[in-house]
Amino acid sequence: DDCADATAELARWCRQQRREGGASATTCERALQTARHNPQRALQTLGSSDDGRAFLLSLVRRRQCELSAATEAPRRAARAHAALGSLRECLGELGPAISHVAAAARLRGAL
Repeated sequence: DDCADATAELARWCRQQRREGGASATTCERALQTARHNPQRALQTLGSSDDGRAFLLSLVRRRQCELSAATEAPRRAARAHAALGSLRECLGELGPAISHVAAAARLRGAL
């Protein structure tokens, strides 16, 4: 699931910021220049920047709302847990990331 991959979401956000000249376009440019030949490193740099963390945390809030709304829909809840696991990993929060991935796996096993 593409929306469960925090790095893909971060890359899309960066492209959009650069294309539209958004408030974070300069941060995106700097991250890309820092790791020109290593896209994964560029995304890690971007994710650890203030702008990148703010974007990722906004996604966390959105996914938590989706999770709250999906209590009766295990498939949607599993997708929200998977997305939260990826986002938390990107934010360097490994304990919560593992908990969300485990919850997603449990829910997918129940489907």
